[in-house]
Amino acid sequence: MALVGTYIHKEFKTSETEFEDYKIEYPDDLIETDPDYNKRGTTEILKQPKEEVIETIYDNSYSYIKAISIWQPNIETLDKFLVNITYQVFESKEKRNTNTENYIYENALISNPIDISKDIMTQCYEIISQSHSMNKLNKD
Repeated sequence: MALVGTYIHKEFKTSETEFEDYKIEYPDDLIETDPDYNKRGTTEILKQPKEEVIETIYDNSYSYIKAISIWQPNIETLDKFLVNITYQVFESKEKRNTNTENYIYENALISNPIDISKDIMTQCYEIISQSHSMNKLNKD
């Protein structure tokens, strides 16, 4: 079992030379315990490095589950379980079969509810397919 299809890899690159200004306006009624109390009623202009989003599209990507762990979050609720899922994405099934360490992306999805009376792997792949960058992949 795996997920195949279009995967859009997003890389965020922070500029070392270009900056954007952003304005912070501090309200007049900040309470004395607020860390910005001394700035109340003022406006501050801060500089932040520009970020560029670089997208790479992999039309024939192949994703599979590398590891899962299942546990009960509370001994008093014996019917409730959570799962952590570690998965990898490869450019293609062929690339994965050639070298299992040549993945383009690896991620872990933490503390997802799971029904242990149903097929666990099917549920895990469903959880992965619902994550943002994986929603264009289908079951293999």
